[in-house]
Amino acid sequence: MDPIEEYIQRQDEAVRPRLNAVRDAIRGAIPEAEERISWSMPTYWKGRNIIHFAAGKFHIGIYPGPDAMEAFRDRLTEYKTSKGAVQLPNGKALPLPLIAEMARWSYAWNAEGGQLDRIRRVEKYERLFDEVRSQPDKRKIRLLEAYYTSGEWRQDYEADERGELPPDLKRGVLSQDALYDYLDSLKED
Repeated sequence: MDPIEEYIQRQDEAVRPRLNAVRDAIRGAIPEAEERISWSMPTYWKGRNIIHFAAGKFHIGIYPGPDAMEAFRDRLTEYKTSKGAVQLPNGKALPLPLIAEMARWSYAWNAEGGQLDRIRRVEKYERLFDEVRSQPDKRKIRLLEAYYTSGEWRQDYEADERGELPPDLKRGVLSQDALYDYLDSLKED
């Protein structure tokens, strides 16, 4: 028996099917992640912890971390949450598609690393884009042009197309038309 199965077998018989359903949802969403026990909880890992789940007395806890909780905040309003976790009451249907989506998001965010750097870079250039549209500045425009013609912009754009960036991230700078048209309009002046 693997460690996750052992964990589930140690829990109350009534909650085991729910724990197996959560496990199946996460495993199906991120099959490339390794299952292990970490912090005494079933954990999905790929280079670092991605997401955990655990049985509580009256709920199942899902622990995707604070970044995922922020990204999914608006979709978790009916549940008790904390900075890095959500409690799914035992008497309520499990939101398995949402759990799977949170697992995929957490995997994209954590597993390969660098996602936080990507988000910070998009935020930085988004601020710069906003600034030059309200107050053109040659130095800032050159920075935007350099970003737009770089491999980093292409990688950020492709990550966004794959849905790997948080849904609430402002990302006008990743719109090919908006940024290109703006930079092109400056050349005409």
